[in-house]
Amino acid sequence: MRKLLTLAALGALIAGPALADSMTFEFAAEGEDGVLVATFVDDGTYKASDDSAGTYVWDLETATLCATSDAGEETCVTFEDISQQPVVGLTTPFTATNGAKGIATITAMVP
Repeated sequence: MRKLLTLAALGALIAGPALADSMTFEFAAEGEDGVLVATFVDDGTYKASDDSAGTYVWDLETATLCATSDAGEETCVTFEDISQQPVVGLTTPFTATNGAKGIATITAMVP
C-alpha cells in the first residue's frame, strides 16, 4: 500500500499531458526511511524504482490523483497546493485516503 501511495502522490503534481511527455518524482513519506523515484507518462501509466507499475487518473478540480497498481491496488491522494506551474524542484504536501502524509518533489521533466 505504501508503494501505491507514493506513486499516486508523485503523479498528482502532473497538471495535464500537455505540460510534459513524462515527469519524474522523488517521494518522501513522513515516518518512512528512504525515497521512491517514479516516472509518470502522459499516457496515464507510471513506473517506479521499486519495479512497480500501473495507471493513474488525475482530477484537477479536486487536486486528487487515483493510482491503480498492476496488482490491482488503488489509492487516492489529495494535494494541498497545485496552484503552481510544474517545474523541476517543485514540492507539494499531500494526504492519502489512508491518512498517510508526505512530500513529493519533481526531479525531471521531458517535453
